[in-house]
Amino acid sequence: MAKLTITWDQNAETDLAGYTIRVNDGEEVDVGRPSVNAEGKVEHVTDDFEPMGGENTVEVRAYDTSRNISSPTVHVFNPPPKAPTGIAVFFVE
Repeated sequence: MAKLTITWDQNAETDLAGYTIRVNDGEEVDVGRPSVNAEGKVEHVTDDFEPMGGENTVEVRAYDTSRNISSPTVHVFNPPPKAPTGIAVFFVE
């Protein structure tokens, strides 16, 4: 499992109630109104991200107090491979 930090621009609508996030083919999760970081972006952090091979997707939707839901904003990314482990170096002269 890996840590995944997702940031996006704030929705300025006065009746904003929160956001939902879907990562890859997982369930859509209601994250409410997450905190805003130092750069003024909304930020959500999850520690249970399990990268898929190749492309991964994140969908973010906003919803208002009447439960109207926006179209998703989708971001596709390819996380880097895990760093090698168990490396040994032998030097013989």
